[in-house]
Amino acid sequence: MNHGDTRDAAIATSQPAGPRGLSTRWIFAVLVLIAGTVFATVPVWAQTTPDEAARFQLADTYLRAGQFDRAVAILEGLYDENPQYAYFAKLVNAFESTKRYDDAIALIDARLETDTNAVTLLAEKARLLHLARRLDEAEAAWQQALASAPSEEMTYRLVYQSVTDVREFEQAAGILRQGRRALRDSSLFQQELGFLYSMLSEHALAMEEYLALIARDQRQLSNVKSRLSRFSGQEGVVAASVEVVERHVREEPLNRAFRELLGWLYLEAGLYAPALDTYRAIDRLESEQGRVLFTFAGQASAAKAFDVALEAYSEILEKHDTRPIASEALRGKAEMHRRWAESMLENGESVDGNGMTAREHYQESLAAFEDYAARYPSSPNLPYVLLDIARLGQDVFFDSESTRTRLTQITTQYPTHAAADRAAFQMGLLHLTEGNLTDARLQFSRLEERLRTGDLAERARYEIALIHFYSGEFDAAEALIGALKENTSNDTANDAIGMRVLLVEGRGPDSASAALRAYASAELLTRQRSFEAALDTLRSLQSRFAGHALVDDALFRQAGLLATTNDWEGAYQLFAELPLRHPESHLADRSLFRAAELQERELNDPAKAIELYARVMADYPGSLLTNEARQRIRILRGDSL
Repeated sequence: MNHGDTRDAAIATSQPAGPRGLSTRWIFAVLVLIAGTVFATVPVWAQTTPDEAARFQLADTYLRAGQFDRAVAILEGLYDENPQYAYFAKLVNAFESTKRYDDAIALIDARLETDTNAVTLLAEKARLLHLARRLDEAEAAWQQALASAPSEEMTYRLVYQSVTDVREFEQAAGILRQGRRALRDSSLFQQELGFLYSMLSEHALAMEEYLALIARDQRQLSNVKSRLSRFSGQEGVVAASVEVVERHVREEPLNRAFRELLGWLYLEAGLYAPALDTYRAIDRLESEQGRVLFTFAGQASAAKAFDVALEAYSEILEKHDTRPIASEALRGKAEMHRRWAESMLENGESVDGNGMTAREHYQESLAAFEDYAARYPSSPNLPYVLLDIARLGQDVFFDSESTRTRLTQITTQYPTHAAADRAAFQMGLLHLTEGNLTDARLQFSRLEERLRTGDLAERARYEIALIHFYSGEFDAAEALIGALKENTSNDTANDAIGMRVLLVEGRGPDSASAALRAYASAELLTRQRSFEAALDTLRSLQSRFAGHALVDDALFRQAGLLATTNDWEGAYQLFAELPLRHPESHLADRSLFRAAELQERELNDPAKAIELYARVMADYPGSLLTNEARQRIRILRGDSL
């Protein structure tokens, strides 16, 4: 890429898009592209010889390769022989690429003596003069361009773009305002002025322009949001914009586009409560029957603004309970409660702002899903809802009978539905949890044979490999894992790689691989929620095989099991102990990080947590956890992020 192209690319990121945002140099580029089709446009290029076309293509090749001097020599010869505009434009760009601004300007001056396209040439000349730091001459050239055709809208666009190209945004805005006055049309250049005011941090003025644009054509709303999103992260942008839009909404309360823009701005600012009020008004005024509220509820839930999402879903269920949207709102509410519980567990929160625990949110989720199943038995989404009920019963409430009932219902009543395969997979997991390895293997084998390909088939194969592992059939497990790890693009493959490492380091030194068998037994006991038995097995492994490669894995798993049973102090002690006893372990950084997390979230000692996070950074600088440790330290210290 030449220097001019680099500059154009940089400017393009801050330019308005579309035909009204064309740069003067872009016009030159179009002409050059036309020149590249010399043989395809014989009438236009009737005076172009094959030799000229070949030389022109060679010059273009040199430009692309950064050999500007060679390109200039060829282009000068071509232009002297045949002053076509394409040769002229390419030569100007070539001069600019080598910073031979004076030569480019002289070429344009010569062209101006015979060319009637004065505005384009003068605008390009002014831009080059500015690049050459001949600022007074550049200003004079821009004024000359404006004076050459002051009654034409395109004159102001070309000059504005030329000035914008050199990032003189305030002057560019003045030119567009001058064009409005000259042409007596205040609706001109609204997109361009909105962009320029944003670049000048005049965000209230930018919003006035954008609102005027939307008032003329409400289809411009998405375009305006796209433009504003470039600046929404800057300090003060949203606040200044919101103030303007709120005033216009008060003045024109029935303008839906204004309200939608206001709601979007509230969302950008994370102001979910006023956003709800805004979308509630749209839903009511436009008789949307809950559809607008439903979309907003999903956005709020995705942003973890669960309180507001719950309010929106509840309002739909209260006011539109007989409409089709009610079923999706009920399902959305159920999914939202589940995400709320998962978020609390992820962040180590014992209760939310309303005093509810994660388990209570899971209970609300289950109740809403059950309500859906009862109220909408003919819904095409019912199999998915039944699957959600089964998963909650299996993974959260450990209710085997209820889980089996729902999974059986799916596979028997909806055998061809997409949810049936997932239900079959869940049934295999249920067999595993209950210790029925033979039934589990049969379930996964049938599923894998039926599907053959896809993520679910890969997961079934992995579970079969795990069953071999639990059973001490390590050769069979390794054979299956070898096939799975070829595809490293999904989580199953990553798990397979982890098992492969475990199988390699856990074998021997005895022929029976007793340590690995003990570890596999503990893993199965863990899946069956027999935590005490799993802990005893891991402790026995440590004492019997003190020098084995699996000792650090066993210690890490013990710490995790203690955390699972809410023995926070015991878990912390083991997590903190592992890096001291096994400093070279591949688990040392993770173990130290987990110790820090427990101090932060469960043991309420932020100072100790900061100390441990700092140790992760200092002792394991190459760890993938160092950035997260740094982030946690900043949060705990209250640093500005």
